[in-house]
Amino acid sequence: MGNRALINNSLVVRNDVPENVVENIATLLTHLHEHEEGQKILQRIELSQFELANDDTYQVIRDFIKTYNDQVKNQNNE
Repeated sequence: MGNRALINNSLVVRNDVPENVVENIATLLTHLHEHEEGQKILQRIELSQFELANDDTYQVIRDFIKTYNDQVKNQNNE
């Protein structure tokens, strides 16, 4: 798994939300840091900016969950 940092925050969307709505929200969020008002919003939630994830960048989350399940969760069930 290595020492890759976990993704801090994520936006999860139900599969019945229209794709154009998802794209519009993603565009708005990923450009917040470019505007003064957006920067104020990001400061309030202690983020510098939103970044889009893809299958490769999300892999660290899958790896973490697998390790957690293997090492922590399963030990608690014994």
